[in-house]
Amino acid sequence: MQFERLASGFALTEAPRVDRTGALWFTDNERGIFRRNTDGGVDHILERPWVGGLVFAEDGGLVMTGRTLALRQASGAVRDLLTSWQGEDIPGFNDLTVDHEGGLLLSVMGFDIMTTNPAKEEVPPGRLFRLAPNGEVIQLADNILVPNGIGLSPDGRTIYHSDTRGHLVYAFSVSMDWEVTERRVLIELSPDQFPDGLAVDSEGLIWIAVAGSGGEILRVSPEGAIVERYKLPSTFVTSLSFGGADLRDLYVTTGNVTGDEDPSGSIFVARAPVAGLSLPVCRVQVS
Repeated sequence: MQFERLASGFALTEAPRVDRTGALWFTDNERGIFRRNTDGGVDHILERPWVGGLVFAEDGGLVMTGRTLALRQASGAVRDLLTSWQGEDIPGFNDLTVDHEGGLLLSVMGFDIMTTNPAKEEVPPGRLFRLAPNGEVIQLADNILVPNGIGLSPDGRTIYHSDTRGHLVYAFSVSMDWEVTERRVLIELSPDQFPDGLAVDSEGLIWIAVAGSGGEILRVSPEGAIVERYKLPSTFVTSLSFGGADLRDLYVTTGNVTGDEDPSGSIFVARAPVAGLSLPVCRVQVS
């Protein structure tokens, strides 16, 4: 694949999502949420640090992670959806995705993302949560060092979930009532590679953004075999998603670019050989 740079000059970009108009939404860990319009112009939408995940809501709003899980309504107003669980404050949220019922699968951090650097100190592990459309919150898995990218198999019965500091991606088999029936390691990377965001294509293969050595995207089978490797002009590939009318436009975010005068985070796009899965809108109702 040939990668074209769409925008640069950011710190660390993440969470690429394309809306119904073709505009690309993404985040910068220092400055918040941005939107690249179809004419190429980039708007700064919201000041909000450390947003690792975005999804669109049914009413035209935008659900975002960070210190809290929050909804930016179509009017621009922001309200929290989830800040605590079972009487305890949640330190922060990393990535997220929408399941087939319109619920949210959430990477829940075990430490304060605003003040703690897991690369420099030992941190409590995080968890994988589900926020159902009716507002019910359940824990699907725990003991995930730094929970990150999340994707679902085409049939919705397997959750793929990155553990960035564990250097691996898990596969969780789930029943129709969201009970985890099996937990296995899909793939384990080398100690200098950090799986970050991920997406699933229409053939059921998993695309994993690899931060660290190599600067690449891995396309992995449901059995854990690496089918393809795609190199990028970056050593820190953070996330990816499919968009476009045929879902074959692959959007990729990075933290820095090497071999270039501009060492900043950038947004890239390429034509993928296969379409991605369409992501449902979030239908969570929280009073």
